[in-house]
Amino acid sequence: MHHTRWLIGVLVLTLLAPGLAEAEEGPAAAAYEGRDVAAWAGDLAAEDLAVRRKAVYALWHLRTPARDHAPALAKALRDEDDYIRTTAERILATYEWQTSIRTLTKALPELIEALADKRATVRLAAVSIIWLAGPQPNVVGDEPPPAALMPALLEALGDVDSRVRANAAASLANIQKDAAPALPALRKALGDEDPKVRMWSVRGLSWIGGAATVRTLLDHTNDDDPGVRASVYGAIAGATGDDVDGALAALIRGIDDKDATARTAAINGLWTLGDVRALPALVKVLDEAEDPLLRGAVAGVIGGLGDPRATAPLLALLRESAGTARFSAASALARLGPEGAVAVPEILKLFRKGTVEQKTGLALSIGQFGALAPQAVPVLIEAMAHENKGLRAMAASSLSGFAMQGLVDDALIAAAIRGLDDSDLQVRQYSNSILSHAGAKAAPALPGLLKRLALADESLSATQLYYTIGNIGPAAAAALPALRARTDEVPYTRLANAWAIVCVAADPKEVDAAVQALIDGMADDTTRVHALYRLKLAGPRAKRAALTLRFWMKGDTAWAVGAAAALLRIEGAAAKDAVAFLEAELAGTKANGAMRQLADVGPAGLALTEALLKHAEDVASPERSQALAHLLKWGAKGERVRAAFALARKDPTAWIRTLGARGLAQTEPK
Repeated sequence: MHHTRWLIGVLVLTLLAPGLAEAEEGPAAAAYEGRDVAAWAGDLAAEDLAVRRKAVYALWHLRTPARDHAPALAKALRDEDDYIRTTAERILATYEWQTSIRTLTKALPELIEALADKRATVRLAAVSIIWLAGPQPNVVGDEPPPAALMPALLEALGDVDSRVRANAAASLANIQKDAAPALPALRKALGDEDPKVRMWSVRGLSWIGGAATVRTLLDHTNDDDPGVRASVYGAIAGATGDDVDGALAALIRGIDDKDATARTAAINGLWTLGDVRALPALVKVLDEAEDPLLRGAVAGVIGGLGDPRATAPLLALLRESAGTARFSAASALARLGPEGAVAVPEILKLFRKGTVEQKTGLALSIGQFGALAPQAVPVLIEAMAHENKGLRAMAASSLSGFAMQGLVDDALIAAAIRGLDDSDLQVRQYSNSILSHAGAKAAPALPGLLKRLALADESLSATQLYYTIGNIGPAAAAALPALRARTDEVPYTRLANAWAIVCVAADPKEVDAAVQALIDGMADDTTRVHALYRLKLAGPRAKRAALTLRFWMKGDTAWAVGAAAALLRIEGAAAKDAVAFLEAELAGTKANGAMRQLADVGPAGLALTEALLKHAEDVASPERSQALAHLLKWGAKGERVRAAFALARKDPTAWIRTLGARGLAQTEPK
């Protein structure tokens, strides 16, 4: 279950205890007033209050280096002094816990001790930090959460303080599948007097128990609190089997919820559920509602259903509405795939005669049609020259999507070259993106790219420019002197430079030397992910790395799948060991990780067509949409492939239906 930014934003104020220490913000340093972080951390245990206060103030300035002393900071949450407690909490709250579960594990005994403190503010601080640690499993491979965590959180779920109970429920939700023993307690908490506890109990049941909890949650669609109802609507949208009918009926009733947030959750739930039986109720809202925001939201859901019958009502909304509702109608038509593309001429007509604001909104919608709307490219190129920077940026953004799908011509290259010198940051960035996707066709842009590289413009980082130059390939040979002369301080930027040289250089020795730099990057924990990714993108030119990749592939590590995917791109179908390894991974319990690593292997991935088809044909496979997306991107052909897309076209899930529609259009016999 993925967590979204809005969710963090809603809770962050309630999770941090009041009265945080006021201290000046400053860059993290290895020492403060001549003393290192270990010395200051040791002072947290001093008997003298003034010494402890000065220590916690120093650690606030040090912050990032102080994370190695998280246990001492966690212990300080129980200090008798409010200033020390709240400042320690503030320091702990700054850490990126999700990237370091082991740091939390070290501090956990102290946090659990704090959960048993007599002071509610201390218990709240401890459970807040545990919540901020984020999703526990999946952070380091399949490492489960620390064993002591569950009992402590279950105890906190019964705390006398409702804030502690709410954060305990949220923390249990974060643990997800490994928190299954907490399901009975969370069901009981659905009757808690505090709505935040009920809300997080709903989410916990959903994230931990998944579809199996839908029947329980259907009894809570009439909760007095709109936040709880919204959470219930979101949870029951994951219904399967016999529970779908009940969830569908509840979500349709939710369209009339008096609370706007709950109503939106119900509407979005219908999108997630993806049941086309909701179409009449949603169309009725389009016909009767006056609120343009509501009509726009409903239009988005209708488009997400992927049913061709939605074309007519969406076209009607496009013609008679304006602003948000019109943009939503256009975007929804784009999600219908080939059926919705009939609206492109009308959308372009509206674009040409619209105001700047209307043009900007429609430019985004046009881009979503992608290859289904090639006639939009010259219209958007013209918009890239408009005096309004917002419109220029949105047009460039959409054109970047067109370039990604191969719709690149001389006119688009010329527009992107001009865009490199645009006064607006976003226009420059999207122009660079267009050129990056254009590959060798972007060779005329080389002078402009080198000019930007020499400017060291932060808005177009060296890494972004290296990526574009590397994608141009040997046609960018004139860039070699500039690439050789670079001395980048950031490790992953140096790797991007080495990768660009691999792609551009003609001298085999120079190519091998740059590949070796990427291989060396594999040996460093901090750069391994970047090095592996660059080796994959280097493809056949990185053949020198094959031995290293085979070493990693045969090791029992989290990098084995990535190494196999890189080897597949480098050697193609000739890498029979990599093909066999990936086939086994795709057939096993870690298929999701293997699917993600296939994102950039290119046509070499066709060697895995059979393994992907097994997921594409299996309506119960969690990796079905990824398999279909890979087959679509690689251009897999054949009757069995076409049959898989035809099956997907009838799927109840909107995104899978969209993939099916586009796949059928791609595989249509000539």
